[in-house]
Amino acid sequence: MKNSKGLTLIEVLVASLLLVIVISGVMVSLRNYIQLSEKNEQRYTAECLVRSRLENLNTLPDRAAILADIAAPKTASAATSSTVGKVNYQITISKTNEISITENNSTAPKLLELTAKVSWGKESMSFVTYALNSEKIVTGK
Repeated sequence: MKNSKGLTLIEVLVASLLLVIVISGVMVSLRNYIQLSEKNEQRYTAECLVRSRLENLNTLPDRAAILADIAAPKTASAATSSTVGKVNYQITISKTNEISITENNSTAPKLLELTAKVSWGKESMSFVTYALNSEKIVTGK
């Protein structure tokens, strides 16, 4: 007669194997979550840096000089670099188009289409915005 008061060695091994498989799956999922979280944090930081730089184009006293550099045919871009944590972000703002606001006035300001590109590591993002290449906005009066 067999006495079935305990577990056999095979039952313990099968239960241990199942536990290892479940824990391995959880660990892989956790690692993927951490990597995705870090990547999203870097993308958010990059977006904030570019938005801040573009916002500075509208508020800085040297706005005209920055836009003149971007609008000039020789340079056509302005580049900056920022390091946040261990990640270095390269930001380049370049003119992609120049649009006349009025038809007959050659001295009127032109609307610049600007592309801001930020890159870090193997990643990059681009944003498009518009800015006047003059200090004064033409109101039509």
